[in-house]
Amino acid sequence: MERFRQIPNAITIHRFFLAFVIPLVYFWISPVGAFLLGLWAFASDWLDGFLARRYKQYGWQSKFGADFDPYADKFLHYGVLILLWQLGKGGGELWWPNFFILGYDVVVFLFRHVFGFKVPSSFLGKKKTAVLFVALGFLLLPPVDPWIDATVLQETWNMGIALLWVAAVLTLLTLLGYTGEVLRQVRARLSQVA
Repeated sequence: MERFRQIPNAITIHRFFLAFVIPLVYFWISPVGAFLLGLWAFASDWLDGFLARRYKQYGWQSKFGADFDPYADKFLHYGVLILLWQLGKGGGELWWPNFFILGYDVVVFLFRHVFGFKVPSSFLGKKKTAVLFVALGFLLLPPVDPWIDATVLQETWNMGIALLWVAAVLTLLTLLGYTGEVLRQVRARLSQVA
């Protein structure tokens, strides 16, 4: 089992590259193909974490995986978002919830990498990512497809937007939790100085 311990890292790296492949598939091959590839990419986020936790005793968890996984998720999220922008899909209904999510990403980056606070991933943060990926999956479906009824496509778009707003709310709640953790660490640091 130990010789396979890099599998979760390989899945994470592969998800990073899918952020670039999905738009190419959308434009050059098929929007439905990009949607299916997106589903695989989103499922792989769960798979790499599951394998790393399941086979932890064999050394399948790594610092690289823990550090790089959130960035692979962000590349995937923003890669799909740029694709949707390029397609001219959505207005404020698409962009406002993503504005909140981008703000969260910036603040968490500052907490972790600029100010040096230890802010581990939370259960709520993982749920936020899962909801966000399901929303992006719905939003990746093509606006018109000869095989799918237009009403169904419009309803999947509406479901994607609704889930995107749910992800934005979960993002704000996660940020509140992280901010509480940072404040606790600030108080601990100040008590050591005093």
